[in-house]
Amino acid sequence: MQVYLCEQGIVDALGDLPIEVELAVQPAMEAGNDALTTRAWCHQLSDMFAGWARRRHMSYAAVPSANAGETPFHVVSGFGAWRTLRAEAGMHVLESDNPAPKSGRAVARVRVAPVPLTLTRSRASDPAALARLLEEVSPVTQVVRRYRWEPSPLVKDARTGRIQAVLGGDFDIIGGTLGE
Repeated sequence: MQVYLCEQGIVDALGDLPIEVELAVQPAMEAGNDALTTRAWCHQLSDMFAGWARRRHMSYAAVPSANAGETPFHVVSGFGAWRTLRAEAGMHVLESDNPAPKSGRAVARVRVAPVPLTLTRSRASDPAALARLLEEVSPVTQVVRRYRWEPSPLVKDARTGRIQAVLGGDFDIIGGTLGE
């Protein structure tokens, strides 16, 4: 993995790509009883991204939002972070096989923005500065991935059906290719 990340760093440097990324996992389309399920889903996805960063020895920081109760911002620094995480921008849907409409369904919107080198480390931990960065990026509404725990665990995307591996932070390497 470290050799792969070094290769990613070379590609990033040659392509003048950002190495620091801001990520926010926010509730989308929450209504009524789904609010608690959706917020728990957002926290689980946040843990997935934190696990991904840790497993790749990247710098990771959770920055609390200025508004109490909102999910924190995440700042990730490392080779390949931008290229990998920008593909995660969009809707992540947790589904249930329960036939009741929206039963157990939770939708989270992942927003990703590059953190410019001009943003100092102290300002990169400022929730207001991070919120402004996200405001500059158009929210993506396409579904990135659908997840299901029961009756059999499944992740529906182009690469895998292994929900434990994906939520454990290996969403970028499952399916045969790294970082595509």
